[in-house]
Amino acid sequence: LAQRISSINSLSALCESEGADISELAYAVGLDERIGPKFLKASVGFGGSCFKKDVLNLVYMAESRHLTEVANYWRAVVDINEYQKERFTKRIIRSLNNTLNSKKIAVLGYAYKKDTGDTRESAAITVIGQMISENARVHIYDPKVKESQIKQDLLADHRPETIDRCITVCNDPYTACDKAAAVVILTEWDYFKTDGLILPPALFEKLASRDPENPRLKRTSTSSSETNSEGTGSSSEGLQPKVHDSPLTSPGSPAEPLNASKVLHNETNESRIDWARVSRIVRRPRLVFDGRNVVDRLKLEALDFHVNCIGKASTPSRRPSRYQ
Repeated sequence: LAQRISSINSLSALCESEGADISELAYAVGLDERIGPKFLKASVGFGGSCFKKDVLNLVYMAESRHLTEVANYWRAVVDINEYQKERFTKRIIRSLNNTLNSKKIAVLGYAYKKDTGDTRESAAITVIGQMISENARVHIYDPKVKESQIKQDLLADHRPETIDRCITVCNDPYTACDKAAAVVILTEWDYFKTDGLILPPALFEKLASRDPENPRLKRTSTSSSETNSEGTGSSSEGLQPKVHDSPLTSPGSPAEPLNASKVLHNETNESRIDWARVSRIVRRPRLVFDGRNVVDRLKLEALDFHVNCIGKASTPSRRPSRYQ
């Protein structure tokens, strides 16, 4: 399983450099019944108590029997996992003018996977540790992980005074995101998904004008179904508005950003974060780094976010660099 994750993560780096979409590639690869679709979702990296430990046991066994090439092969599985985390952090740093010094970064999710408070070998430990080394002010929200556990993990590599200066654990995502220079998703909690957003019809025309080559937008206007953000060919219902007639921006103002107040959050869906609210409290250019590919990029672009997903090209910049 670790091998499959590192394989798709290695391809995600190639997709980013070529402007391709790792979700579409993974979907195509998974169509081969000899491979199948499971464990082909690119991410910031695997974690948990077993993957790294078990793979390194294979490395040890191979080395003890002088099987150098075999040992190197399995060591590369772990190396790619570490590279993926480092690469993700560097992408954040580059987007913020090559420095995180004294900048507030909101981290959503700390556990190594959703629906657990387990943090063993979590990718968040490495990514946040690299942010601490850059002297960032990291504000963390995770619905299940306790503050004591987070600080215990980070104290393994950082001095107590450094943790006190750089780390704040928040009780809700909005406190974490308030005035943040960037929002970073590190755990695939369902709570962070964008299916709580209701979008007006004018969204597609507006987004299509900004990204005329986007096939999803073209299919949305001509078809009742499309490839979703995971490339699975499912219905476009998640993108289409349920009930909303108001335009996204006032007529005659094409230069204005998409109006976040006209993109509604489904108030009855308390199991989802209110991304419209987040868009009003983060700093411009509203940077989001999705390390788990859980958000719908088009929906967040409707809120004028600049979205960076694993294995996908970044949202084209629409803001002067001084905002960064």
